[in-house]
Amino acid sequence: MNVPTVKRFCDIIAKMGYNTLMLYTEDTYEVDNQPYFGYLRGRYSKEEIKEIDAYCISKGIELIPCIQTLAHLNCIFKWWDAYEDIRDCDDILLIGEEKTDKLIDDMFSTISQCFTSKRIHIGMDEAYRVGIGKYLAKHGYQERFDIINGHLHKVCENTRKAYLSGDKKKLLEIAEKDYTTAMERIKNFHKVYQNWWMSENKPHGFDMQDIRIGGALQRLESCKERIISYCKGELDGIPELEEQRLEGNTHTTWARTVTPNVISHVV
Repeated sequence: MNVPTVKRFCDIIAKMGYNTLMLYTEDTYEVDNQPYFGYLRGRYSKEEIKEIDAYCISKGIELIPCIQTLAHLNCIFKWWDAYEDIRDCDDILLIGEEKTDKLIDDMFSTISQCFTSKRIHIGMDEAYRVGIGKYLAKHGYQERFDIINGHLHKVCENTRKAYLSGDKKKLLEIAEKDYTTAMERIKNFHKVYQNWWMSENKPHGFDMQDIRIGGALQRLESCKERIISYCKGELDGIPELEEQRLEGNTHTTWARTVTPNVISHVV
């Protein structure tokens, strides 16, 4: 929920006679010293949480943080360089590591600054395979979509630069020209790849390529539409282009690269 929606929910439960609202988060809140925690996940900023907390107090509602300190943190492990070394297995933190302890300390420190309540719900549930994971290779396996991903990365970075500079003319040109070109190239790649696959392999498995390549095409189409709407004044801004880009992170699989958000609870 965004901040206005949480406030509306607070209004509703206050009228129903409730006096407590438990705000459940996994990695969707800002944590000091942890820039990749909730990165690109629409996380609540500290200011937003304080605003929600103050509003709840004004309505007679105690806002209680609900955080995860062991499992249900699968999305942070998408950021390989930041957290893979403290991943036990699946979505579970590696117990007994100094870096794990530091992360949890930072969680509590940040939470204490943002919530008036002195109560906190500490989640440690559904860590079914805790303790049986093993260290994963730092570099992992390589995917075979480097050409497409490289092109998409270039288009996206050019888009962000034009947006941040306020150059709507250039932005519109990128949307109408570069995005269209990228989509045409991906379609051509799909056709060639499909012909090769069907001549060398059984058809089973190409459905996954349809999903991957089709997803890239649809994502480009959605981005193109949003950029054009912004350039026409139909949108006030494009928040996903405003968020600071962090350097130094490496991805090794499609599941880690395609989105910062949840695809499944196994990454």
